[in-house]
Amino acid sequence: LRSSVDRGDGHVLYVLSGEGAGSVFVIDGRTGNIHVTKPLDREQKDQYKLVATATDRRTGRVLEASSQFTIRVQDINDNPPVFKHTHYIASVPERASAGTSVIQVTATDADDQSYGNSARLVYSVIQGQQYFTVDPQTGVVRTAGSDMDREHQSEYMVILEARDMAGHQGGLTGTTTITVHLSDVNDSPPRFTQRVWTFSVSELALPGAEVGRVSATDADVGENAELEFTFSDGDGGEMFNISRLDQEGVVILNQALDFETRSSYALSVEVQNPRVDMRFLRGGVFKDEAVVRIAVLNADEPPHFTRSYYTLNVTENCRAPCSVGRVLAVDPDTGHSTNIEYSIAPASDPGAVFRISPVSGLITAVKPLDREREQWHNLTVTAAQRDSPNQVTRVVVAIETLDVNDNPPELDGRYETAVCDTSTAGQVVQVIRATDRDEISSSSPVHFSVSPHSSLSLNFSTQPRGNHTANLLLLSSLKPLPRPGFSAVHTVKVPIILRDRASELSSTGTVTVTLCPCQNGGMWVEERRRGGAGETSADGDMLMDWDRQMVCSSPPASSMLLGFSSAAMLAILACSSLLMVVVVLSLSVRRKKSDSLSPVENDEIRENIITYDDEGGGEEDTAAFDITALKSVPHAIHTRGVGSVPLYGPMCYSIHAASGSPFGRCESRPDRDKPTHALPSAYTLGLGPGSALTEPAEECMRSDQNRNGDDVMLTKSLGGSDVITQDQ
Repeated sequence: LRSSVDRGDGHVLYVLSGEGAGSVFVIDGRTGNIHVTKPLDREQKDQYKLVATATDRRTGRVLEASSQFTIRVQDINDNPPVFKHTHYIASVPERASAGTSVIQVTATDADDQSYGNSARLVYSVIQGQQYFTVDPQTGVVRTAGSDMDREHQSEYMVILEARDMAGHQGGLTGTTTITVHLSDVNDSPPRFTQRVWTFSVSELALPGAEVGRVSATDADVGENAELEFTFSDGDGGEMFNISRLDQEGVVILNQALDFETRSSYALSVEVQNPRVDMRFLRGGVFKDEAVVRIAVLNADEPPHFTRSYYTLNVTENCRAPCSVGRVLAVDPDTGHSTNIEYSIAPASDPGAVFRISPVSGLITAVKPLDREREQWHNLTVTAAQRDSPNQVTRVVVAIETLDVNDNPPELDGRYETAVCDTSTAGQVVQVIRATDRDEISSSSPVHFSVSPHSSLSLNFSTQPRGNHTANLLLLSSLKPLPRPGFSAVHTVKVPIILRDRASELSSTGTVTVTLCPCQNGGMWVEERRRGGAGETSADGDMLMDWDRQMVCSSPPASSMLLGFSSAAMLAILACSSLLMVVVVLSLSVRRKKSDSLSPVENDEIRENIITYDDEGGGEEDTAAFDITALKSVPHAIHTRGVGSVPLYGPMCYSIHAASGSPFGRCESRPDRDKPTHALPSAYTLGLGPGSALTEPAEECMRSDQNRNGDDVMLTKSLGGSDVITQDQ
C-alpha cells in the first residue's frame, strides 16, 4: 500500500489492523508492503478483512484516511473426494434385467467448486465391472446384465471411485465399497431326493399313525422354497394321507388296515411349490413326482364286533331271566367266532342286572327292571380270544328299558288355593295338572274327578282342559260367613281322583281350598305363584295356569281407620261405652226380676244349661236361641261327632219331637258314604244308624219314625258342642 502524501523521505509510517494483522499478515512500515507470515488454508478461512493507516512517524498524526481492504485466499486442488460412508449394503433380485437400479452413492470435495475443476467429481467402477455399472455424474449403480443367479452366487463386492479435476489425470480420488445381495425369486423347481420310497406298517396300526417320510429339496429360500405334497395317483389312496413338515412329506395312515384283505399299496406322490413365478414357467413345470410303496405286515388281531355300537331294548317288569339281545364278534385272522369268549365289565353293571353268555353273546336281564328308576343301562361287553386272552376288544351296549303303564297319574305338586265366600257356581277354583312317572301321551289321557265318597263332590267338580290338566269348579254358590266382622278363614281338603284311562290305574290327591270372608270380614283373594311362599308374580302371563294360586289377604289395620276423623272415633267410643252400660243395667234388672218371680221347691230343683257361642243383643234378642228350651230341658241320649269340622266352624245338632216337616227337601244316604266335610250351601247331619242328611238351606227338618215311634226334628245352629238329643 502507498499513501499519496508519502514522498519517500521516511516520515510516513504504515500501520495494519484487522483479521490476521500481525499474526498472518504484516506490513512494512516504511514501504507499505504486506507480507504473509504462515501458510494459508482456504478450506479453513477463505478471506481476511484488513485496515491500513498512514501516520506521521514523528508525531503519530494520521496523514490520510484509513483504507479498508479484503484479502481472498485462492483455492488449489489439495482435497480428495470423500464418500459419506466407507461401506454400503444393497440388494437386487436375482435375474434382474440389465440396467436395474441397485443404489446411488455420492462423494463430496472440500475444494472450491466455483473455481476451476478442483471439486468436479467423476464416478467409476474399479471392481465388479462385469455385473454392475455406475453413472459417472450421479453415482447411480445399475446391473450390467440379467444372468445373476442367487443359487450360484448370492452376493457381490463392488468398489466405486470418485476422481476430482473432472476425472483428468492428476486429479485426487476417493473410494467406497458396496456389498450387493441378490434376493431370491422362485426360479428353481422342487426335486425329490429319491425316486422310489418303500415303507411297511402293521395291520394293527391305528388311523393317524405315521407310516414314513419322503423328502424333497428346493434351491430357493423362504416362501419360494415351501413345498406341497399330494398323492396324485395309485391304488388305495384313500387309505393314506400325506402332510408337509418342513421339507418332508409325512405319510399318515387314514383308515385301518387288514392284511387279510390287502397286503401292499403303491402310490404316486407329487411335490410342488404353492406359489409360482409365471416368468420362469417357460423352463418347465415346477413340480416333481416319486413312487411310494407300502407293505402291510400281518399281526395277531383282537376280535372285531360286527357293530361299533349296540342299541337293545327290553320291556320293564319283564320276568327274569329275560332275553335282551345278542352281540357278535369274530376273529379277523380266521373269520370265525368259535374261539371268542364274552363278558360284561363289572364296573358298567354294578347292580349285576344283566348276564351274558360267554359262548353265544346272548344278554339276559336277571333282575327286575324299572324304567322309572333307570331307563338306560350302558354295558361294556368284552370279547377275548380263548387261545390269546390278551387280544381283547370292547364295545358299548346301550339297553333301553321300555315303558309299561304301571304307575298311576298323580298331581304334579301341592295345591293350595282360596276363594271368596261370595263366589258363585261355575267359578274356577284352581287349575290342576297331572304327572305320571310313566310316559304320558295324548293317547292315554288322564281323567280327573272329585271323590264321590266325599260330601265335597256336591260342591266341587272337575272340568277337563286337555294336555293332562283340568279345572276345579264350584258347583253351587257360596254364602257369606254368617257373622259380621268374622275374619277367620276356613279350609277344606278336596280329594281329587286321577285315573289313567288306558291302564285304569288311579291315585288320589288333595287340593286345599281356603274360604275367605270377603263380604263381612273385609278380606280378598289375590294371585300368587304356586309354591312361591308369598312370591307375587311380576308378570302373570309368564306363568302357566297351574302355577297360579289364590291366597286370602287381609287389609292393614291402619287402612280400616283411615276414613275416620278424630271426632268420629271419639263418638264411636262414647256410643260403645254407653251401650255397654245399658246392657249391664238391663241384665241386672232382668236377674232381679227372675229371682223374685221364680218359686223355690226344695224337692224339685234342677239346673238348665244351654251351651251356645252366639253373641246376643240382650233381652230384646230372642232369635239367638230356642226360648222353649229354657222351660223344658231335653234329655241327652248320646253324643257323637259329625265326622269332621264343618266349613263355618263346629255345628250343634239336636233331635226334637216334631209333628211335621215344613222346611225344605231332605236327602239321606248310607253311613258308609257319610261326608267328611260340609259347606254353607250343603249341610250334612247324622241321623243315627243307616242314614245321613244333606240340605242346601239354612235349616233342615225331616219327619221320621225312630225305634220308639217318635217323630224326629233336626235343627242346626252355629257353634257349641256336637249334641244329638231326643224329646221324651
